[in-house]
Amino acid sequence: MLKWFITIFMLLGLYLPAQAAQTESLDTGRVNASLISDHNSVSPGQSFYIALRTELDEHWHTYWQNPGDSGEPVQINWVLPEGMGAGEIVWPLPRTLATGPIINYGFEGIPVFPVKFTAPNTAQIGETLSITADFYYLVCKVLFILENANLTLDFKIVVSEFDTSWDPANLFAIMNSPNSAYTAVP
Repeated sequence: MLKWFITIFMLLGLYLPAQAAQTESLDTGRVNASLISDHNSVSPGQSFYIALRTELDEHWHTYWQNPGDSGEPVQINWVLPEGMGAGEIVWPLPRTLATGPIINYGFEGIPVFPVKFTAPNTAQIGETLSITADFYYLVCKVLFILENANLTLDFKIVVSEFDTSWDPANLFAIMNSPNSAYTAVP
């Protein structure tokens, strides 16, 4: 369920560029790749997601973490600032891709591969952190083709701000105000 939520969140992030950092799209041959993030700036120690967004040409596919009978999964090697942590790819759900007697698992269309990061606790306010993804993937229509590239996404380190409109006590007060369309259950 978490993987589904993260995938949907990242996909929604594609349509909210003012709230997220994103690189320019890079054509690697049969795929347009970019990095997207759910934040455009981060605080020291803050967790956030960056995803490799791939837009495959029509009828081409790439592979899941368990590619099946053939293929190789998407690989991302991160070049990170000192003290930054990165998790593993949160894999979206694959499709079954049958090619004759061969059964593979992978993706067509616009798959997104999110990874959780944690900014270094030692990051200084005003500093810019650069995160580079060196990635490759096999794409296939009839034959395998290896495509690779690297992209860099920069994040400004800022002071953390808490949005009080999402504070549970504030939401409860808004829901119970005389002008509210909602009524909280006690």
